[in-house]
Amino acid sequence: MNRRLIAPGLVALGTATLLVAPLARADDPPKLQSKGPQYVIDPAAPPPKKDLDWRLLLGANFSLSDNRQVIGQTAGTTVTFGYKLDAALNYARTTTSGATRS
Repeated sequence: MNRRLIAPGLVALGTATLLVAPLARADDPPKLQSKGPQYVIDPAAPPPKKDLDWRLLLGANFSLSDNRQVIGQTAGTTVTFGYKLDAALNYARTTTSGATRS
């Protein structure tokens, strides 16, 4: 590397750092203004009713494999069938405090 370019390069790097550093400082965090407690649940809303919820998911799969002329493997064909059954039954009731339990 040319030694004549090292000193001007370092001066330019230092100058750029001094010029950019004040612009890169973090802003102050915003002030939070609270007007009292905030409720997520509206007290005037009617409580949820008792509810029965169900779910049924079905699925199927199929696989076909053939080993003709594969060294070290027995020649043949494999067929695989499969199914999936996912069922759920949920009953939710409302407690006296308005919270829902499952």
